[in-house]
Amino acid sequence: MSARRVAVIGAGASGLVSAKWLAAAGLDPVVFERTDRVGGVWTYDESLVGGGSPSYRSLVTNVSRQKTHLSDHELSADLGDFPARAQVLGWLEAYADRFDLLRRIRLRTPVRLVEPRVDGWSVDGEPFDAVIVASGLFSRPRVPPVGGLDSFGGRVMHAAEYVSPEPFADRDVIVVGAGSSGADIAVELARVARVCLSVRAVAPLVPKTVGGRPLDHLLTRRLEQRPEDERGRSLYEAIAGEYRRRGLPDPAVWPGGLAPLVPGRASTPSEDLAAMILSGIIALQPAIALIDGEHVVFGDGTRRRADLILFATGYSLELPMLPPGLLPVREQVEIDLYRHVWHPEATGLAFVGLCRVSGAVPPIAEMQARWIARVLSGAASLPPTGDMRHEIAERRARHAAAGTEYMRVPFLEYLDETAGLIGARPHDERALQDAVVSATQYR
Repeated sequence: MSARRVAVIGAGASGLVSAKWLAAAGLDPVVFERTDRVGGVWTYDESLVGGGSPSYRSLVTNVSRQKTHLSDHELSADLGDFPARAQVLGWLEAYADRFDLLRRIRLRTPVRLVEPRVDGWSVDGEPFDAVIVASGLFSRPRVPPVGGLDSFGGRVMHAAEYVSPEPFADRDVIVVGAGSSGADIAVELARVARVCLSVRAVAPLVPKTVGGRPLDHLLTRRLEQRPEDERGRSLYEAIAGEYRRRGLPDPAVWPGGLAPLVPGRASTPSEDLAAMILSGIIALQPAIALIDGEHVVFGDGTRRRADLILFATGYSLELPMLPPGLLPVREQVEIDLYRHVWHPEATGLAFVGLCRVSGAVPPIAEMQARWIARVLSGAASLPPTGDMRHEIAERRARHAAAGTEYMRVPFLEYLDETAGLIGARPHDERALQDAVVSATQYR
């Protein structure tokens, strides 16, 4: 297909790379951004509730700087291995300025309705040849149903509202969920408050650094190409050795189901969470069964008084701008897209940054955007609808059989797979076997 005018919804990292690569392909992108600045989840405003985004004051990346680079826009080495929120935001703003994207962005312009037309698409009544949804996964804070929550005597909040630990000093806090945000917030709160971490199952805990280097630097092409069990053993040995160097017991004997790594399953990176749990600074409890006044009752029958329950339980994926039925969302978190990008039936409708990445999102979003730009400019084509539907079903079945998340993609495998569709894989992969994988290798 060939399109000229393309609507891009969202001016976070995914929307910015989409606009850049569309323009580079000779297309005319128009970016719609509901807030008053670019940057998406990395924006933050103290005057707004929760900072106005899922970010919090102390947020830093969980993925190393080198693996967050875009192909033609690197994070400066003086930002350290794990840049802070404001530094990432500055990097994205510099990207928008460098590639003259601001003139293409309509700030304070939320999109209310995207509709298919005979000759393309309509965005709030304005005609476009194609539409890219780049509004991200953080649609609506998700709080699981808990009996008695409405009558809880303390405060209830979601991680999306969290800014900093100071208001909760010397309080009894229960953090629900041990993903990246839950781990970060629990550790930060534990320095000033009494913290309990409530989880259905603890995600594998991994340190962010091993031997003074980012853990993700170990995930070279050579290691990634090994059989999964061999790769898992190698990482386990590195992680276990790091924990022993820190004076912690071998992860094989950790209590309470704590585990450092499970192949094929998402892990939670944290420098301090494992040590705080093992030392008793953070109490670990099972899922909440019910709320009884000011007390929380857990699944094992234990009770704990709380001033605050903070839910770090993720977000529901919502696409309210799309007509009902155009793209059903499964269980609030999954959608069926060809290679996590294309609607198989709705010609000209694509999505960037909606898969869950075991690694950095920006380089994955950029590669998706490069592919989209090639297709929309007519330089590449998509398979027939039936073939796309068949592949979606096959991939979903494989994930179901393996017990892994359908929407989660392995960083290197997906990057290479998508790059292969546009002839952008590294020229000499053998020379890069032991190098840190970076988008700069895909120019």
